[in-house]
Amino acid sequence: MERLEGQSGIRCGLDTEADSLHSYREKLCLVQFCCEDFLAVIDPLKIDHAVLSRFLEFLRPRVVWLHGADFDMTLILRTFGFLPEQILDTQLASRLVGHQRFGLANLIEDYFGVKLSKSSQKADWGSRPLKEKMLSYAYDDVRYLLPLADRLCEKLHELGRWGWFEEWCRFARQAVLNRRERAPEEVWRISGWGKLEREGLAYLRELWYWRDRESEILDRPSFRVMTNQSLLDLAMAAASGEEIRGARGLRPVQCERLREAIRTASSLKREEWPLKRVGLAKPREDINQFAFESLRKRRDEQASRLGLEPTIVATRSALETLANDRSRADEVLMSWQHELLFGDGDP
Repeated sequence: MERLEGQSGIRCGLDTEADSLHSYREKLCLVQFCCEDFLAVIDPLKIDHAVLSRFLEFLRPRVVWLHGADFDMTLILRTFGFLPEQILDTQLASRLVGHQRFGLANLIEDYFGVKLSKSSQKADWGSRPLKEKMLSYAYDDVRYLLPLADRLCEKLHELGRWGWFEEWCRFARQAVLNRRERAPEEVWRISGWGKLEREGLAYLRELWYWRDRESEILDRPSFRVMTNQSLLDLAMAAASGEEIRGARGLRPVQCERLREAIRTASSLKREEWPLKRVGLAKPREDINQFAFESLRKRRDEQASRLGLEPTIVATRSALETLANDRSRADEVLMSWQHELLFGDGDP
């Protein structure tokens, strides 16, 4: 901090590591930092957050580069209640210049001919001391970040897409700030829940809370206790009357708690079963197919002309919204996307 403070206009880069593959409650375990002349690894598990406030205040007004920033921003905001004011994302930049492979390792290999090791990608970043190969991996995640940003910025300016990029980065940062946690009564509705009838949902709900308790007891991610698909399969089987004695990989005490969860669900009265759409959005509206196809054709033509993935110009959900209500364009499109769909769309 003594080397950094007092310098004006300095830009920097960040990356983070978490223990989401190894613990029940994901936490920030490492912050990797780079600026023009040095690299640093910061250990938030060892350094008191009050001490780190000096570093955070330094970041606040700076231009901060990240790669695939959504996860990092979410983790930083959850940990510190703070985000730097200017966040730029090399992944978004790479997509806007037309890269099909936009992982950090892919881009570093393409631009600098360096093949990064992925050996520590799934390591337990909450363990201490950190192994040398993990530290090497951590440093490499920011070692090339600013040189990569320079190359991508040059291309963005050449293509006349710098304004698009800045708006997209602001949009992505605001999306993280506006994101809300799912309501407690809805967290158990995992992907695929809609295939179940109300009785099956009653079993799924109890099974989800059983898995969550087991995960907390073991301090491990829920998917390492039981996958979502296995939960759905069990809920479906229990609702069809099958006897559930246990599941593969569970200890006897866990199986007993599993059976208790199933007994709890089976004892519920029909009026206590979850409704199909409690707390959810209204049933999906019928889509104006003519308008949707017209918009999709325009989107795909523009994307092809610009050498971009079609979803960069507009996602399917945005097109569906616009097909039914053009007046909602400002809700679902950035200004440059709006121009591509409804204006001349240059550059």
